[in-house]
Amino acid sequence: MGSWAGRMKICKLNGKTSRWIEFDGTVYYKKMVYITNEEIIDKSINILMNEFRSRGIQCNKYR
Repeated sequence: MGSWAGRMKICKLNGKTSRWIEFDGTVYYKKMVYITNEEIIDKSINILMNEFRSRGIQCNKYR
């Protein structure tokens, strides 16, 4: 059984991008986790996107 991780990159207004930021199910569970599946990564992405949008930051999800 493998574990999943998410990756995101921040695109700034000046056109520059950040380094790749990797995350796992810790975002969803708010505690350390060792095994993450695709469903939990999708939920984590939704949590991060909602947080960005609440701060006025546009975001897109790509697969």
